[in-house]
Amino acid sequence: MNNRNIKAIVFDLDGTLYEETHHFEYYAAQVAKRLRKEDQHRFWEDYRTVLSGRHPLRIGSVYDTEKDLILFLQNGIVSEAYRWNGEKLGAAEVKTIYPGQVKIDLDRLFSIGDNLDNDILPARRLGCRTIFIDAYRLAKHGDADVIVASMSECVPVLRRFL
Repeated sequence: MNNRNIKAIVFDLDGTLYEETHHFEYYAAQVAKRLRKEDQHRFWEDYRTVLSGRHPLRIGSVYDTEKDLILFLQNGIVSEAYRWNGEKLGAAEVKTIYPGQVKIDLDRLFSIGDNLDNDILPARRLGCRTIFIDAYRLAKHGDADVIVASMSECVPVLRRFL
């Protein structure tokens, strides 16, 4: 695997990797402590706004880091786009910025999941890179690009690729 060329990470978030959301607070605190002091207050405001559903960023959205836009796609076509402040872009502006289907080279995408049949094997067939979280150690060599026992073991793996 070629290091440092990952463009997207897809996490299995259908309830099998976690059952509660209280751990979001922990990860938010980890992010916040890495920010400049003057940015931390704004981060926590944004975090609470996102969690409350009053922000366009949410599960199912895509964040374009280059254009600083939050996107919603239908079959790869951007159907809606928002600025971070919540301002919705007009349809014409969206078409100008994203004239066609949004694509990513699948070999530049990591799929992380804990269900071999539903999360990992379909992604591998498409050409995605995969991390299989195998808490029961049932995987065979080659089932995924990387096999780990827990979500926390993904962190050092991802650091190598980001």
